[in-house]
Amino acid sequence: MKRKRWYYRLAAILLSCFSGTFLLMPLAGRFPQKNAKVVLACVGALFWITGIGGYTLLLLAYRAERRTDGKDERAKRTGIFPVNTAALILDIIFAVGVVILTLWSGKLFMQRYGAYVVLFVTTMAFHMRLLLGLWPDRGRKCSKGGMKNDRGGKKGTGR
Repeated sequence: MKRKRWYYRLAAILLSCFSGTFLLMPLAGRFPQKNAKVVLACVGALFWITGIGGYTLLLLAYRAERRTDGKDERAKRTGIFPVNTAALILDIIFAVGVVILTLWSGKLFMQRYGAYVVLFVTTMAFHMRLLLGLWPDRGRKCSKGGMKNDRGGKKGTGR
């Protein structure tokens, strides 16, 4: 059970870094000619390592959740992705980001760095929504107060 939580947490960190690499891309092109190739290679390597690592850990966490909780957890869920206030906000941010990027693509008046910021926010919203939908235990409260831990007991009661 702890392994599953670590998979989700590490996936969240790596996918956040993956989104953050979009902010590094325009900065990498501003270095002198000698260092530009090295910096661009480092940003590219960081992009691919965090992307592949984050999605791999997310897949491993999802498979571990399927094996341990299995059918009981899925029967309680309604749909693939739960709908709550945080999920709705992330969906709206993602949709607005996709519309802005679509409208701005190919336009000359768009600032170069502005596109990377919008791309960062859009991918971050997508990744957080993906994590929110696939992390089954996140935020579930116990009936007697406190939060449930992986073994079904209460956590954070102080006793």
